[in-house]
Amino acid sequence: MKNKLVLSMLSEAGNFNDGLGVKHYSDRKHAGVFKDKLENGIGITEWRSGAKVYGVFKDGTMDGLGLFITRTKLKYYGQIKDFKPVSNKHWFNSNNKPVSLTLEESIEVFAREIDA
Repeated sequence: MKNKLVLSMLSEAGNFNDGLGVKHYSDRKHAGVFKDKLENGIGITEWRSGAKVYGVFKDGTMDGLGLFITRTKLKYYGQIKDFKPVSNKHWFNSNNKPVSLTLEESIEVFAREIDA
């Protein structure tokens, strides 16, 4: 019989001052590096809608290169600032085929997924 590792997670776990942790908010959860109780460094945020963003965080928000995946598996890869895309390029569908969106449409997709 193989050993089985069972993990149980509290709503918050880790070191939020300066370290790694998982923190639950009312609208999302975040796993990653924290500094001074804010997301700072590499991390993952997932919203109730199922949308996720992987990337670089600074002072509690996205600020750098990231990968945003919607609940329908539409993907954006590129610069993200304050949970908004900086460009309309680099969108792909669930089959990894390029998708053409304007910057306004790109921002709307992010907002819709985050607020859902």
